[in-house]
Amino acid sequence: MLRRLIDVRLYYTAEGVWPAAVARANLPGPYTISPLFGFDQPAPVAAFFVATALCLLAFTVGWRTRLFQALGVLGLLAIHARNVVIENQGDIALAVFLVWSLFLPLGLRYSLDARRRGEAPTAPVRSLAVFALRVQIAAVYLFNAVHKDGFTWAEGSAIHYALHLDTKVRAWAVALRDAPLWLSQVMSWGALIVEWAAPLLILAPRYVAAARGAAIVSLCALHLGIFALLDVGLYSFVMIASFPILLHARHFGAPVDAPPRRGNPWLIEAVCAALMLTATLQTLQDNGLSTATAQRPAWMRAVVEATRTYQGWSQFAANPPLRDGWLVIDAVTTAGRHLDPQTGAAPAFVLPDARQRSFDQFWAKYTQRAPGDPAVLAALLAWIAGPYPHRGLEPGERFVAATVWWIADRPPAPGQGTTPIETERRVVARSGVHQPDDPQREGAERQPAPAQEGAPPDAAVGVEAAEEGGEAAGDPPDEGQHHQQ
Repeated sequence: MLRRLIDVRLYYTAEGVWPAAVARANLPGPYTISPLFGFDQPAPVAAFFVATALCLLAFTVGWRTRLFQALGVLGLLAIHARNVVIENQGDIALAVFLVWSLFLPLGLRYSLDARRRGEAPTAPVRSLAVFALRVQIAAVYLFNAVHKDGFTWAEGSAIHYALHLDTKVRAWAVALRDAPLWLSQVMSWGALIVEWAAPLLILAPRYVAAARGAAIVSLCALHLGIFALLDVGLYSFVMIASFPILLHARHFGAPVDAPPRRGNPWLIEAVCAALMLTATLQTLQDNGLSTATAQRPAWMRAVVEATRTYQGWSQFAANPPLRDGWLVIDAVTTAGRHLDPQTGAAPAFVLPDARQRSFDQFWAKYTQRAPGDPAVLAALLAWIAGPYPHRGLEPGERFVAATVWWIADRPPAPGQGTTPIETERRVVARSGVHQPDDPQREGAERQPAPAQEGAPPDAAVGVEAAEEGGEAAGDPPDEGQHHQQ
C-alpha cells in the first residue's frame, strides 16, 4: 500500500497517466469492478488509500481481525482493479493468497484479539482452505517450472540474459555480466531444480515436517536471490509470506497427535470448495491445459476477474525477456526548453543502462506496455500536456509539444561481450507543434496513426510490430504473464 500511496497522483487520478475515464473505457473484462472508477480527484483517492492502509494495519496486528481483514482485502482488490496497466505477478500472487486467507482464523494466535481473549488455543485447525493454500503454493512452482522450456533454461544462460535487462536488474548486479557462463548455469539450473522439487516437497505424504522444512529453506533462498539481482516488485516477499502455511506441528515442538479443531461452519467450507473448483478450472485455462473451461459458468469468470485471482504462473518463461527497452520523451515547454518528464532533465537518447538510471517496477511496466497499446500512449500524451506537476518545470511553465521515442536493445549471447545491441529507435507518439526531428535520433521510419480518442489536440500515435515474430513492440514478456479471460 505504501508503494502505491507514494505515487497515488500519478497512477490513480485524473492528472495522472491512467485517469478513471480512460480506465473505464479500457476495462480488461466486464467484471473488473472498483469504486475508484467513480472518482479520481487526488483528495478522495488518497483518502481511500489511507482508509485501506489503516484496515490492513489493523488486520496485520490482529485487531478485530475478521472485520478489517475483509475490509482491507476488498480495498486492496479495488485498487488493483483501478489500474490493471501496472498490474504485475506480485499483485496477482498477493490477491490469490489474500482471498484464500479469508477462510483462515488468522486472529486466533499472535494477535491483539488473542491477547484480549486470554490463553490462545494450541490445537491445529482443520479447514479446506489450509489444503487449498498448500496446493496453491505447489501449483505456483509447478507451472513456473513447466513453462521454463526455452533454450536459455536448457543451456543454463537464463540468468545471463536476465542480468542484461536494464529495466529490472539491480545496479550492483550489472557487474555479474562479466562472470563466466558456468555461474549463470549454476544459478539457472539451481532455480529450475528448486521449482521442480517444491511441489513434491510441499505435498509429500511422508516425512512431512522434514519435506516442508526443506521446501521453505530452498524457496526462501531462491526468492531472496531473485530479489538481490532483479527488481520484480513484491513477488518474492509475497511468496515468502505464504510459507507459514507450510509449517508443521513438529516445527513448533507441539504434539502431532492433538485432535484438530473445526475451522469453519459447513457453509463457509462449501464456499471454499466452490472456489477450489473455480481456481482449478482457471489454472487449467491460464496454463494452456484446457480450452473447455471457457464454457464454465459466468459466475466463475466473474469471481476470478473481480478478485484478480488469475492462475497463469510463468515467471521468466519460456525464456527471460530477450529484448529490453524504454521510452525517451522529448517534451518542449512554453519557454522553449526540451525536457523529459520522466527525469526532469534533457532527453537522453541512449540505451537503457541500470547504472545510470533506474525504474521503479510500476513505471517500467507502464512504459514498456506503451509502444504496443494506443490507449496507453494517448493517456501518456494527455499526462504530459496536463496539469500534473512534472519534474523540471518552472512555476507557470508547461509542456506544449512532445515526441515519444521507443529505444530497445537485445542482450549479447554468452561469450560475446556485455554491450547490448540496439534493435529499435523510433517515434511512437507525438503531440503539439514540433520542430524537425534531429536526424541522429531517427533510428527507424516513423509510422504515425490517426489521432486517438481522448488524446490531446494534434496528437498522433504510431504503433508498429517488432521485427521478431511480429510481436507488438514494447511490453516485452514480463516476469509473469496472466490471461484475463
